[in-house]
Amino acid sequence: MGGLIATSDGGFAITFYTGDSINHARIGKFSSDGDLVWLRQLIGGVLLRDLVSSPDGKITACGLGQAQNENSALFVQFDANGGLQWIREYKSNDLVGANSIAGLPDGGFIALGASLFRLSANGDLNWQRQVGSKFSDVVALENGEFAACGKHIFIDGAFVKFSSDGHPILSSSYSGINGIAANFTAIIKDAEKGFVLTTNSNTSSSDMIVSLDSVGNVNWARRSGMVNCTYQGLAKYNDIGYVLTGSGNTFVPIGRGLISKTDRKGRIGDCPSMQIPIEVTKDVNIGTIDAIIMELPAHQLVDASIAVHNWPIKPDTLCASGCAVGVEICNNKLDDDEDGLFDCLDPECNCTEAECSPKQYNIWHFGYKSGLNFDTDPPTQVDNGMTDCTGISATMCDVKGNLLFYTDGLVVYNRFHQPMPNGTFGVGDTANQSIIIPYPANANKYFIIVNYSGGQVYSSILDMTLSGGNGDIVAAHKNIQLDGISASLAAVKACSFNGYWLLTRSMAQTSQFHTFRVDQFGLWLFPIASNTGTSVASVQQIKIAPDGSRVACTYRSADNGHSFVSIYDFASNSTGFVSNPLVLGEYSNLNFASGVEFSPNGRFLYVTGYFPGQAKLIQFDLEAGDLQAIKNSKVNLATLPGQDFGYPQLAPNGKIYMTNSTIVDSINWVLGVIHHPNVAGVGSQYVHQDFDLSNFHPDGGAGLGLCNVISSYYLEPKIPAFSLSSADTICVLNTPINYQIENIPCDVDSISWRVENLSTQILPNIQNATIRYLAPGTGRLIATVHTHCGTSSDTLEILVVAPHNITLDLGPDRVVCDNGVFSFNAGSGFARYLWSDGTGGFHRNHPIPRKILGKCLGPVWKPSIRYHYGQHRPKFRARPWPRFAAAVLWDLNQLSASGQFSVLALVARGFP
Repeated sequence: MGGLIATSDGGFAITFYTGDSINHARIGKFSSDGDLVWLRQLIGGVLLRDLVSSPDGKITACGLGQAQNENSALFVQFDANGGLQWIREYKSNDLVGANSIAGLPDGGFIALGASLFRLSANGDLNWQRQVGSKFSDVVALENGEFAACGKHIFIDGAFVKFSSDGHPILSSSYSGINGIAANFTAIIKDAEKGFVLTTNSNTSSSDMIVSLDSVGNVNWARRSGMVNCTYQGLAKYNDIGYVLTGSGNTFVPIGRGLISKTDRKGRIGDCPSMQIPIEVTKDVNIGTIDAIIMELPAHQLVDASIAVHNWPIKPDTLCASGCAVGVEICNNKLDDDEDGLFDCLDPECNCTEAECSPKQYNIWHFGYKSGLNFDTDPPTQVDNGMTDCTGISATMCDVKGNLLFYTDGLVVYNRFHQPMPNGTFGVGDTANQSIIIPYPANANKYFIIVNYSGGQVYSSILDMTLSGGNGDIVAAHKNIQLDGISASLAAVKACSFNGYWLLTRSMAQTSQFHTFRVDQFGLWLFPIASNTGTSVASVQQIKIAPDGSRVACTYRSADNGHSFVSIYDFASNSTGFVSNPLVLGEYSNLNFASGVEFSPNGRFLYVTGYFPGQAKLIQFDLEAGDLQAIKNSKVNLATLPGQDFGYPQLAPNGKIYMTNSTIVDSINWVLGVIHHPNVAGVGSQYVHQDFDLSNFHPDGGAGLGLCNVISSYYLEPKIPAFSLSSADTICVLNTPINYQIENIPCDVDSISWRVENLSTQILPNIQNATIRYLAPGTGRLIATVHTHCGTSSDTLEILVVAPHNITLDLGPDRVVCDNGVFSFNAGSGFARYLWSDGTGGFHRNHPIPRKILGKCLGPVWKPSIRYHYGQHRPKFRARPWPRFAAAVLWDLNQLSASGQFSVLALVARGFP
């Protein structure tokens, strides 16, 4: 066997060769189920030792060509379907082929053995260098550099880091104590900058796994205690350990394949293994020189076939040691078993996410060394924070509420309130806004998004397994700038995929909302742009409703300098688009809208700012009706002459907290609190200066902002109400009537439908139900939403009336030439009647057919649906009407302003 590599489609590819007198190299592509997809063979003396796969499915292999006692370095590339892309073979003195190959950021390759080869993406040789060591494996680094491992002399291990042009940056030799072999066989990148390597054995000593830091210093080295074992393969395992493959001859003369799984400290099974001392000698130079090399004709390529059999594997457990290791003790903020993970980050704790009572944001650090702990209500003040900002900070806890880390947008601090080694961003100022979003594909990683006052938005990845389990920023993913110049940050859990939407807003002549997708593949750098058609000079704050259905934004126009507060629809359950802008308020001169926040149920919007000339806190009812109704629902909850409200923030206890000060950007020692934000008007109970922050830090306090939070963490079970157009009066039986619940929140698992006190047939289909009413009566239709956190219902009162086939008949036309009382009988069979003289609606009502008092000055009366002044002779007509009647009696002289009628029409309508 040669190399093994995972492919982009979830399968894998291998290289191997036949055992006849002339080696024929073969390369095969397998599916994820182990089925052979294609197999190719190179004719002649060829060995393929390693291979690499690119994201587009191409497979590139390297190895050794042998002809007439001369060796060459061989390279070959196939597309995803096994089609040959190119073959390159290079010959020079003292070549022993290429042992390992790695892909580079520019699409090219680095390969090595006793020489280094730099190839372009199509296999052309850029340069080649001979090196005074023999290398077995290479790994490419994000900055174009690469690191290699192998051996120098005898059994000394070699670790060398090279520049992008192939010159050594540092070189180290490694030898074990008491003759233990240390020459390396495989290398992978570990965590942020370090490396993990495996060794093979030239003596009776056993295998070894070694951890080096970024400059080659030994972090730890361990061996399993098995004799005559060799590790050749190495891979990460779910970011919590490593998988090693090799061979062992413990049970001589029977050779056995060996596979081991370790934790992040190299310990196998239940045993911490043996800690091995290694001597390190720094080399000044390894004597790299340029070499003359020439290209050889390509080998012949043919299709090949091979029989693939399932093979029963019996794991060998006799080599496992029976030692005991430390046990992780959950929720003590320590790494008790020394595996680099602690508390809920360690799988041994088996912490489940408490989605119904989220605790990831139970601790806030903000402002000037201020903080709150919401494990209690009211929250407890914490005094050990290190933040220094006037803007909006961000904090993250584990699912049990234990602090993991926090940031003020300038520095990231670990749970011990120490700056992380790579946690200083180096840009921005104290007015930054930050937000933290979990990495959906990895429970130990998080995205830290920072919006600086200049409008730049940067993303960084934090890995909690770095820095001994205390966390650190991944160097290769630090300060990655997102598209455009934007302001403010908000995030919500997505409904259409497993991940989150990150929302910001550009500042330009034609402003756009930028929605970034965060899923198992990471943070997508190219946003979804939603045009608003509004020029924006600055954005104060963006908030997303907990159910993801709406967005609120305060901003200043670039056209007229006016300040606005607007709401929008947000498609969090599908596309991530922002649409349907509605302006709730426009303010000129020194008046402006500042902060916004939704109530937990999403019904009420709270806005802070100057309206006009004084700092105010106002509330809008977003379910009041149309835009004008929402505007009319505005309630002023507080006025602060000479002061300023900061940015409001919904908290884990369901209350909204906000800062206030005498001047903008000053230190705030107290917080205002909205205690019941789901209640309309003054019932929401805003209390000014309700929480004192000066108890621990007399020189501390808050700025304008508090802590940013993913809004969906505070989502309450909710069902949209039945619309006003839902059928509630049923006049026909056994006819299908459709009901629908629209805009279903994404936390809904199912919807159930039931009818009380009525005979019905129901055909439910998630958010729809088709109902047939079978008999008259009164009852209720109830739709219930079921979520993992509870249920919520809405009820519709239903009236089903009996059908009828009765016809109204006012009798024949009649001519009246005298004053008097005339009787028009509409017939029996209806409960109510509505009468009209045709002058503009049915405004005369009565429960029974009734005589009409009138005085006739014209020649003809006839039944009709409307009246005329003139020669036309209209007719009476009657038909059912959907409302009940009350009374009927006319003096015909009073029905016209002039009192004169040439022709009068009467209309009657009846009701069951």
